[in-house]
Amino acid sequence: MKLMRVKILALLISFTTAHTQAWAEAQSDLKAHGGQVIFADPEKGFWRSVYYSKNGSHHKLFPNEQAYFDASLPSEFSKDSKYLKIEKTIRGSIEDGDMEEDYDRAYCAFVEMASGCIVRQETGSFCGGQWAVNNDAWLWAGEEVAIDQRYQNTPLNNSDMEALAAINGDANFHLCAPLSP
Repeated sequence: MKLMRVKILALLISFTTAHTQAWAEAQSDLKAHGGQVIFADPEKGFWRSVYYSKNGSHHKLFPNEQAYFDASLPSEFSKDSKYLKIEKTIRGSIEDGDMEEDYDRAYCAFVEMASGCIVRQETGSFCGGQWAVNNDAWLWAGEEVAIDQRYQNTPLNNSDMEALAAINGDANFHLCAPLSP
């Protein structure tokens, strides 16, 4: 029994040390609304990990993806710094018989700084838009688009919550749960 406790303690120390090293490598962070987004684990001009931190607790954004991230700039905050745009690239390869083809797919994800909820993720020309001057809307193709679908004039339905969970798993689902009025 004592040997098992020693092994568990050693495992916890090992995990804490590795986790602390990842934080020590953090080179870029942005703060707003009590939350902080931290880019960590540099590799070949990109970041391999992004964390969200608030009130002493933190979690990894996109924990199940092998992605590369560009560090966000202060200009990528919405007008009131309520949302931050994060650019990520997923790299991989597709095998088809004897052929293997590498690919890159670029995405933009929008994180709510107060909660850590990733409220939207898009790809393509949508990511080339910009923040509206007067509010927290995204301008795309000449139209203002609500980034956070939880706060539109219609109540959330199960498919909206499933879409939020699909972005970042169960962690995102719980972070994105609508606040009680």
